[in-house]
Amino acid sequence: MRSAKAINEVECAERAAKTARLKSLRLSQILPEADPHISFNEELDCSVLVAVLARELHNYPKRPESHSPD
Repeated sequence: MRSAKAINEVECAERAAKTARLKSLRLSQILPEADPHISFNEELDCSVLVAVLARELHNYPKRPESHSPD
């Protein structure tokens, strides 16, 4: 049985590959007739960013608790 982390990594990789394929298709259809001044808005998959940040926060050493003077 795969761990949740392994499944999540596979899903993230699949999403990234799908996004790259869609971007490639959009560009191949747009570029032949594109206006040179056109701006491309990128779609961001924030789930990958959230996963990386969560992993970093989990691995980040905790700050020692500060004790207030009594």
